[in-house]
Amino acid sequence: MPNRLSPEMPAHLREEIIGTTEGLDGSSEAFRNLSGPSPAATLACPCNWCDGTEAIRASVPLGLTFLPPHLEIVTARVLPVFTEGAELDNASATVHLPRLADTSFPLGSVAHLALAQGMDAGRPQERVAATDALLLMAAHGSLDPTRLGRDLAVLAGCGTLKLGRLTESLSLAAQGGGHHTVALVLTETLHGLLPAPGAKVPAGLAALLNLAAECAERTASTPPMEGIAELAARKGSSLFLKAARRLHAACAAPA
Repeated sequence: MPNRLSPEMPAHLREEIIGTTEGLDGSSEAFRNLSGPSPAATLACPCNWCDGTEAIRASVPLGLTFLPPHLEIVTARVLPVFTEGAELDNASATVHLPRLADTSFPLGSVAHLALAQGMDAGRPQERVAATDALLLMAAHGSLDPTRLGRDLAVLAGCGTLKLGRLTESLSLAAQGGGHHTVALVLTETLHGLLPAPGAKVPAGLAALLNLAAECAERTASTPPMEGIAELAARKGSSLFLKAARRLHAACAAPA
């Protein structure tokens, strides 16, 4: 696992993270050490095998516990250990996401990005933790479904997020009573993933459409999804088009 931000991460997301960590510039050395090493730092972990990520991972619960007003900064500083769970299927900091989410303090772009990456974690127990965090953020009013949905679409579009894992995570959230939340998130995610006519359909997209349809069927106020009507009107009998028609019918149904 690299001890810096993944080079595959889109530039605008990298800039948000780096900008957030710059909030520590005027802080004391003790504060900076407690919040964890910088994502760009070269770490010297004594174990000689973890490439420094163990040093970062160990700082996560400490920072989240003692620095609640600065959760965005803490999360930005340790974001590599949220990323590694998705990229390498390793144990990651995703298990700590519920602690991050269970707060009355505001959560911004970096926390949402950590949540998006946690939903793609390779280990099932970590995806469950990400699902719990999603529901906690929604309950506290700190979840921005539009922001999360767009982050998920960007990560999936650049190949760093697996749609099968995302579908499983969001299905768990829906089963936990979050149908409306999941519907709002998927409105943005699917808008960024729907293929143009003639383009290849990404693997797993049909299942994600079916999940969106299920949530829309259970939610009276699901907003219409841009592009879904045109997709539903295409000729064909693929699972993907059937799912698109189901979603279109659910969104068009009277409340």
